[in-house]
Amino acid sequence: MRRMRWWVAGAAVMAAALVAVLLVTLGGEDGGGAEAPRVTGPFTAHRPPLHFQPEGELADAVGVRSAALDGARAYVHAYGRLKAVDLATRRTLWSVRQSGPLPRVNPGDPPPHGTPVRVRYGGRDLVLVAFANTGVRAELVAVDTATGTEAWRAPWRTMEGRSAVRCAVSATTTLRGGGVAAVACEESNRYVTYGIAFDGARRLLWQRPDVEARFPLAGARVAAMAWQDTDRDGRIDSAPMDTGRAAALDVRTGRTLWTGGRHLSLGPGRELLPFSPHFVLAGADLLDVRTGRREVPAGFAAGHEPVVSCSYDQRAHTYCSFYGGELAAYEAAGARLIWRRGGDHEAAVSPSPSLPRSVTAAWYGLVYGLTQDGEGVVMDGLTGRILEDDSGAAPDLVNEFAALEAAADRAWNSPVAVHRTVPRPAPAR
Repeated sequence: MRRMRWWVAGAAVMAAALVAVLLVTLGGEDGGGAEAPRVTGPFTAHRPPLHFQPEGELADAVGVRSAALDGARAYVHAYGRLKAVDLATRRTLWSVRQSGPLPRVNPGDPPPHGTPVRVRYGGRDLVLVAFANTGVRAELVAVDTATGTEAWRAPWRTMEGRSAVRCAVSATTTLRGGGVAAVACEESNRYVTYGIAFDGARRLLWQRPDVEARFPLAGARVAAMAWQDTDRDGRIDSAPMDTGRAAALDVRTGRTLWTGGRHLSLGPGRELLPFSPHFVLAGADLLDVRTGRREVPAGFAAGHEPVVSCSYDQRAHTYCSFYGGELAAYEAAGARLIWRRGGDHEAAVSPSPSLPRSVTAAWYGLVYGLTQDGEGVVMDGLTGRILEDDSGAAPDLVNEFAALEAAADRAWNSPVAVHRTVPRPAPAR
């Protein structure tokens, strides 16, 4: 059975997807069209942390993908409710429940929890979550982050009366006069993506069967997997079982903007992953967000190990982990290689036991990773130099106040550890 990919195990994949979904908002309220990506929320700190102090576990979080960071609080979507948690005390500040009962999930299957998404709309800071209810209805709920009051609730009937098992907000765009959320749902082993308006009407705008929206892109686009080959005119060709093509949809209309040229599956190095606001990682290829055109930067050519994941630092660079232990840094806008560390070519010359085996997160110029011995390590993003080889955590989500980290097995349902950041000393004058 095909599964929704936002619950796939593996911390590197998890961190890459979360960074893309949570830290990039598309468009703005002051224009009639889509704008360049902008950082939202309290992500303006330019002194990212080097050290972390453990504070316990985040209660009710079903893996890191059920949580989002917002300053010194976290939003958690679990067990049919959305709640805000003060990370200093781990006290629940507010919670909102879904209107219907939870859908049935087979034993061993991932639960129906998607990541909360924070948006700025109508002069308010809102957090959005999609609930799948038992029966044939799903709903998009918006909560005021400051007060915890429900701003609105937009229910819709699922396609052809199928019962939704899992739903998640994949991308949003806010334009003058309205906003739209792309919500991907799994319904009876079929993927459907819906466009839900969150202006005054709060209605279903469009629906795309056999398309699974994944994460936001620049220019009011959302990256998606097309499980049938659909061209710009809507003609559909059958795709091989359990494979799909990378695609980009217009969040406002659901129209296919481009479709990638290769089939992807669930095998290693065959996934659709975020690279930066400008590029999508589709298997071994980088695809230009605007056109879907293939790029081949250094390290992605034939003969190299496949990519595990990539993390964008919300500023200017992207850091990738490769099977075989190699790490590489790229310009986010042009995919130009900046540095390369690890792998067989370096191990033969200068082995580095403190070099991370994978990148778990990147934030404002620092790279966070996990060594073979399970230690957290922090690297300088511009040089690849190790700044701290015992940071106390290998965060999957991080900001200036706190970090969230999956347990050692890095599975989708791993307990989530909470760490507070240790303040860095002020620069000497």
